[in-house]
Amino acid sequence: MRTTTAKAPALEEYIRLHHTLETPDIVVTSIVGGDAEYLKWIDGHVAPATATHSGLR
Repeated sequence: MRTTTAKAPALEEYIRLHHTLETPDIVVTSIVGGDAEYLKWIDGHVAPATATHSGLR
């Protein structure tokens, strides 16, 4: 899954609540560089937080 740094905690919480494994594989990494178009795509596809999705897209 892809998200922003600001939304990583909400995504982790969602995964822990809905995943069937006791210990889901959650890894957060920083992006130090990459294709500018791809990075813009990520920003454009991570929706603003909504009450319906608890900050998740």
